[in-house]
Amino acid sequence: MSRSGAVKGSVLFEYPSGKEQRHEFFTKRKRMQKAGQTAFETVVKTEERDYVHGDLHKVSRKVVEWISQFTDVMVFEDLKDMRESIDYGTRMNRRLHSLPFAALQEMVSYKAG
Repeated sequence: MSRSGAVKGSVLFEYPSGKEQRHEFFTKRKRMQKAGQTAFETVVKTEERDYVHGDLHKVSRKVVEWISQFTDVMVFEDLKDMRESIDYGTRMNRRLHSLPFAALQEMVSYKAG
């Protein structure tokens, strides 16, 4: 925002492959739990964690590059209690509740610093 309060610009970072990959991890984990294969679940959790961590690095880098065109100051909205007010159905809730807001904020802050 400018000093007058006008929005200078906006951008949407989309990662459709990330959405597909996260759904694939969810499906694997659900099937393993149903079959009682808890040993393999650890492997899937590690793969998913590494995948999400890599995506967060990509997104945070793009966010910092985009914001740096306008200003050196970033303000983050407090999203801590957002999940309590969300209820859009099972599938959408799973997607929204699994977003790693805090981790993304930490990476953006680190890369901007």
